[in-house]
Amino acid sequence: MKSKALRRLILALNLILVVSSAHALKDAKVEAAPNLNPVRVQSVEISSSAQSQIAPGQTVELKLKIQIDPGFHAYVDQYKLKLISPKSYYLSEFQIRPTVKFIDPISKKEKIGTEDYAEMVSLLDIPTDASSGLHHLNLELTYQACGKDFCLFPKKIPVTADIKIAGGGADLLSKALEKGWIYALLLVFFAGILTSLTPCIFPMIPITMAILGATDHGRSRLKGFTISLFYVFGIAITYALLGVAAAKTGALFGSLLGHPLVVGFVALLFVLMGLSMYGLFEIRMPIFITNKIGGTKTEKNIVGAFASGLVAGIVASPCVGPVLISVLAYVAQTQNTIAGFVLLFTFALGLGQLFLIIGTFNTFMQRLPKSGPWMEQVKFIFGSVMIGMALYYVYPVAHSALFDGLVATALIGISVYFGALRGTAHPKYTKAKAKKAFMLTLFILGVIFAVKSLIPAHMQDRLFPPGETSTVKSQVASPEWFSYSDELLQKAISEGRPVIIDFHAEWCLSCKELALYTFSDPRVIELGKKFIWLEFDATSPSDKLSELQAKYSIGGLPFVLIYNRHGEQDSSLTLTGFESADLFLKRMNAALK
Repeated sequence: MKSKALRRLILALNLILVVSSAHALKDAKVEAAPNLNPVRVQSVEISSSAQSQIAPGQTVELKLKIQIDPGFHAYVDQYKLKLISPKSYYLSEFQIRPTVKFIDPISKKEKIGTEDYAEMVSLLDIPTDASSGLHHLNLELTYQACGKDFCLFPKKIPVTADIKIAGGGADLLSKALEKGWIYALLLVFFAGILTSLTPCIFPMIPITMAILGATDHGRSRLKGFTISLFYVFGIAITYALLGVAAAKTGALFGSLLGHPLVVGFVALLFVLMGLSMYGLFEIRMPIFITNKIGGTKTEKNIVGAFASGLVAGIVASPCVGPVLISVLAYVAQTQNTIAGFVLLFTFALGLGQLFLIIGTFNTFMQRLPKSGPWMEQVKFIFGSVMIGMALYYVYPVAHSALFDGLVATALIGISVYFGALRGTAHPKYTKAKAKKAFMLTLFILGVIFAVKSLIPAHMQDRLFPPGETSTVKSQVASPEWFSYSDELLQKAISEGRPVIIDFHAEWCLSCKELALYTFSDPRVIELGKKFIWLEFDATSPSDKLSELQAKYSIGGLPFVLIYNRHGEQDSSLTLTGFESADLFLKRMNAALK
């Protein structure tokens, strides 16, 4: 009995030992198995403060909420966020917070990382041609985490999110296109009509009258309408081709119009128009065209009018450049050459309605007196305006000494031609004396500019202190500018500072006007202390410029965009032309709200 009881006791002890060993081995295996997935994405949020609905062309905030298991740290410099699709979207550099400092268990050095919980925030640019509806985003998050005794290899986590794009666009053209092409064409057509009423188009009226023969007696309205229509067609073809070329090359519209060769050509045309108004010669249809075409006089006039319209489109281009920015941005994004051609052609037809009326209804012109002192004065005014327009276009691209020399040439030439150095035929006539005194004044001013152009630049500041019209940011009061960089932008966003980014170029006269009259305003400078001011020189093409063009849909200059204090780029605050200080202050205050 005792032996049997002993055997049972030994068997029971063996069973207890086996079970204990099994549990021990199991626990050992659990402790040895490392946690290979300590980082998880809890949720993805997409939000916009600009409006409740997300629209094409808008910039939204993409936020990833990240959970890190206890006992682990994830290195900040190893985090990466990549947008896999759609390719047409653009994802900016991210910011991650909060961060902590810890001692790396491997290198035994202090590192910066995240623990427990973190938020990764990035800006997502939606393309302007994004269709309405639900869009599926595929992203990839890369991280590397370390525990107390070991570090994991970098891991990649697939992340998905849905974004709902509302119908309609961010600007008038996008909204019109959402309704249909009829609305879009009507919009650009009436935009062209309004543009034709700007002062910049004013100098083209007399030369257009001369080309179209608006003062010809006995000409029927039908003939006048036909000739004028082909003149307008010439303008429309020029605009359509310029717009398509700018969209296909991805270049800024103003960079073509601001090229010294193009500016020189436009300025030369204005000089020729001005000299024609002064009576040096008469502008007629191009002889080489009329000789080659042959046929009736009407046919010659039609061909000549069309050729003149092609040139007139180039002359008028600097006047209408700001209006075309939205159209060109749309064409550049969609790469739809046909759409770009049709939209710009229609815009030019609207621009040409004024010339169509002038060429068709010539009854009023026929009733005007054909000669007399009043007509000479009108011709002098028109001619002087055209010479002034030539200098206006040359100013942004000409060296200061060259510009001073051109001004001197214009003033001396005009004053001498109109009698500054001749004796007065009727010394008792008050008008004759006043005219000679005025011309002598122009002559003296011309001599001053001629002398100024010959003085070395380093000596001019002493003799001619820089005034309001000298140069731009270096000569006037201005905010504290920094050269644009992605790092500075992200740093400002992370600090909760609103940002103003000014894209400018040497050939952009409106950019210089902004610096001279708007950014230099004491109220703008004072309020601007709450902003970070970044500038980007877009004078010459570069890879960085192309990248920023695609990112912000820059179609022309000036282009000033604003990030509000929440780090969001609000498209409604973007400035695409000259604006007074009073209006710009409203944009700044809106960004601070």
